[in-house]
Amino acid sequence: MKKTPILIIYLFLNQVLLSQNIDKLEFPTTVKPEISQSISKYLYVKSEENAQKLDSLKTTEQKHFKKNIIGVWEYFDSECSCCVKKKNKKKITKYIKITEDRIFFYKRKISKKNLTQTEKLEFASQYDIFSDLTSLVFKDNSIWSFKVDKTNNYLKIYNSGKESENGRSSFVSGIITEYYKRIE
Repeated sequence: MKKTPILIIYLFLNQVLLSQNIDKLEFPTTVKPEISQSISKYLYVKSEENAQKLDSLKTTEQKHFKKNIIGVWEYFDSECSCCVKKKNKKKITKYIKITEDRIFFYKRKISKKNLTQTEKLEFASQYDIFSDLTSLVFKDNSIWSFKVDKTNNYLKIYNSGKESENGRSSFVSGIITEYYKRIE
């Protein structure tokens, strides 16, 4: 009988200590001024010089980005600033595996039968003054932002708009952000 309260306290503390606090994670939040200026020049003054400068920045940023996101990531939390949060009693188990050229989404565990979606690692080609150079575009033309925290151990993803031949749209509210922890 004496062991029951100790066991309950141990399990509670273990849960609190092991749970992630997404508010303490630090993700890059702004586009670098050099990139923002280059995109603005490219959008408003169509010149060969501006296009070359943007291409140079794009190559460097995308190479660095790929290096940081390649790996296996396990889901641990999500948030939505404009949504009503409901209590989910069931733990969500899903994974993302990112390789040099593909992104694989899995439910429950990483196996062929649990593969739910495969996307080519393709960067968005349309820009606006608020975009960065590392947004990814999926088969359905949705644009996704993938951000890695300063420690390279946490991944934040959210759908940031749609890409079309005429440009891109951006979401302002109702964005659901998912957080993943690197496991490989």
